[in-house]
Amino acid sequence: MTAETLRELMHKAPFAPFQIRMDNGATHLVKHPDYLFLVPGGQYAVVAEDNNCFHILDLPHVSAVTVLEARPA
Repeated sequence: MTAETLRELMHKAPFAPFQIRMDNGATHLVKHPDYLFLVPGGQYAVVAEDNNCFHILDLPHVSAVTVLEARPA
């Protein structure tokens, strides 16, 4: 997985939430573009949750990204 792929999903209009699956089976939901930060250099991403938690993802260990149905505004 490349940072560029995630960047494209973040900026897609209209935005559709997506789920990132890691090699170890963990999944991380990106509900809004503000919930994802791509670290300069392209190696890591940070995904935030509503409960003030966040996850640092090592992008070479992302196994899949699933785009979910966009929710009506």
